[in-house]
Amino acid sequence: MKHPPTWFSIVYDSLTHSHLAPMAQILIVTGVVAALLIFLSWWLTRGLTAGAPSKRQNFAEVLVELTEKGVIDIVGPHGKEYAAYIGTLFFYILFLNLFGLVPGFLAPTSSLSTTAALAIVTFFYVQWKGIKALGVKDYSLHFVGEPLWLAPLMFPLHIIGELAKPLSLALRLFGNIYGKDMVIIILLWFSVDLFMGFVPLQLPIIFLGVLVSALQALVFAMLSCIYLALITVHHGDDHH
Repeated sequence: MKHPPTWFSIVYDSLTHSHLAPMAQILIVTGVVAALLIFLSWWLTRGLTAGAPSKRQNFAEVLVELTEKGVIDIVGPHGKEYAAYIGTLFFYILFLNLFGLVPGFLAPTSSLSTTAALAIVTFFYVQWKGIKALGVKDYSLHFVGEPLWLAPLMFPLHIIGELAKPLSLALRLFGNIYGKDMVIIILLWFSVDLFMGFVPLQLPIIFLGVLVSALQALVFAMLSCIYLALITVHHGDDHH
């Protein structure tokens, strides 16, 4: 889907006399978000101490503890192993979503290319953790199912089910963020055309967009946890 121009692209075009494609804007914002998260991670974990922690260290520890607790609640006791990836995934998607609320910028997650990349990386991460947790034999049995005589039917169904998971992750995140961005842009156009911009019709949706951004990051992270739980507790850990 084609994105409308933003002030960022308009300023760039006027200064360089060349066209900045939406994908280039998305790559720039993605890089800025990655650099911002790296800096924040460094800043929050700088000067850690076993003694009386600073407010910064307290805040970092709360974030880590909440992330670990959330993952363990969904995946099980062994979920702590996945907390670092899930936490990174959540905060990365959250910041990508929120950047779309900054006037003049596109949310990278409003592009299917970005959400597909996140979903594909998560898909391979889940499969890798499944093999590591179960071993090759039990991991393979996960696709065969029981009883074994139904394997010719169950195997293709399980393959289709696994491939549908990243597709679902990518489309859900893309659809919600792209739809939110388009509503804001349409209301902004109406505000300019009808009220010369003095009545910010888009303002309520911007506030709602903060909630949507956080919710969609949480949904993506939670579904990733569920996929991890389904594939790592198979054969022998079904009590979870």
